[in-house]
Amino acid sequence: MSSFNGGQYALAIQGFQEYLQYYGDTPRASNAQYYIAECYYNNGYYTRAVKEYDKCIERYPNGNKAAAAQLKKGYALLANGQRAAGIQELRSLVEQHPESHEADLATQRLRKLGIIIRARRKPGAYTPRSRTGTAAQAAATRAAVRPQ
Repeated sequence: MSSFNGGQYALAIQGFQEYLQYYGDTPRASNAQYYIAECYYNNGYYTRAVKEYDKCIERYPNGNKAAAAQLKKGYALLANGQRAAGIQELRSLVEQHPESHEADLATQRLRKLGIIIRARRKPGAYTPRSRTGTAAQAAATRAAVRPQ
């Protein structure tokens, strides 16, 4: 990490790749893959960064860096001039990880691009103004608030 924090990205990539070679099945492997992508992103190599973020997302879908990798993949796509793909990636992140900090950041970036994302809620949650939910849920809600 000291190489990464010091901006020595080529050396950092080498260290992270060595870590993955020996410890690729450990809980911190997703971190190493994520930071490889970050090295490329920080150097402005957005196409390569996207490929490395994809590896993080695909190899470690339950890792602690999955949402962060998806967010930064979206940023890299946008920075590389791939607006439609970047927007789609950020929207996908908001749908897949709605309660995450990364989803908040994705929503903010989308708003800056002029794209409004509806308020997020937990899957299955019903609100009276929602167009989702069953008729039975709506009736139960009305009955619960109706005065006796």
